[in-house]
Amino acid sequence: MFIIWLKFALCAIVILYAGSRISKYGDVISEKSGLSRLWIGAVLLATITSLPELANSISAVTSVQAPNLAAGDIFGACLINMFLIGVLDLIYNVKGRGPILGNVEIGHILTAITGIILLAVAAGGIVIEHSHPPVSIFSVGLFTFAIFIIYIIGSRIIFGFEKKRQEEFMEKKVHTIEKHEYKDISTFSAYSRFAMFALLIVLAGSWLPIIGRQIAELSGWGQTFVGTVFLGFATTLPELVVSFSALSIGAIDMAIGNLLGSNVFNILILFVADVFYSSGSLLSVISIDHIITAVAAIVMTGVAILGLVYRSEKRNFRHISWDAYTLIFIFVLTWFLLYRLGMGI
Repeated sequence: MFIIWLKFALCAIVILYAGSRISKYGDVISEKSGLSRLWIGAVLLATITSLPELANSISAVTSVQAPNLAAGDIFGACLINMFLIGVLDLIYNVKGRGPILGNVEIGHILTAITGIILLAVAAGGIVIEHSHPPVSIFSVGLFTFAIFIIYIIGSRIIFGFEKKRQEEFMEKKVHTIEKHEYKDISTFSAYSRFAMFALLIVLAGSWLPIIGRQIAELSGWGQTFVGTVFLGFATTLPELVVSFSALSIGAIDMAIGNLLGSNVFNILILFVADVFYSSGSLLSVISIDHIITAVAAIVMTGVAILGLVYRSEKRNFRHISWDAYTLIFIFVLTWFLLYRLGMGI
């Protein structure tokens, strides 16, 4: 058991170091390319930090035939990402700077809404496929196929929105004096170092699920609980490190974009896992208990949207915003419910 935890610690150290560096070079790329921190976080960083969930889910449905571990990891990661927004708010707001969601770009709403739609389709698919014979398209469940289509549409909308914002930014840039915070770092150096640290995160992050599954096997808890909590936490470690590193350099849009964008990519992984799952429609065989996690993630994302829309600086109690209180409360309540179900209480 000691060796397993040692491996886990080693992975965590690598991710901690690489995550802090990739946040910096993501910020450099934002400055050099004109791409917004929102786009860098929601698309580029979100994809990289979600690759461990992808690796774990494919392995779970192919190597060990444990679809509940795959689904638990995916929904659990979404839940933890929303919880992390609450924790980021605590850190950001501790000096009275106001709620973090009130100080980021309003464009995050597009990513959040896309995440809610995808989560709702997944939750609805679980309910319907448990009560009716599943319908498949090219051996893939109808609802997971719908997730793939919605992801493509949502990504195009987000890309179009950010492209328009970038054009407006470049027009304003002509008439303003540019501030080059990273003028000593070349464009080539920024991209090459970003790629190097991204590779480290992918390698270490892909090893995490293997270690997490070993811990899960020794715990004796149910697959839904283990997948949602332990594997969910293990595969979300890259998002945690990258988002906190982004916050430390003041790139709050990158931090929030990474977490919301990771949720969107995570739900897409259900489609990928269904493609690799050879024993039928994925949503029809996983535990219906996953609906609890999916609905909780939907509600938490709704809270985040309210925080993005209602941008009052006084929306807090003792320097902690109501957004953070609500997100943390829902996370703890959901975790408790899953624990009781996993233990058969």
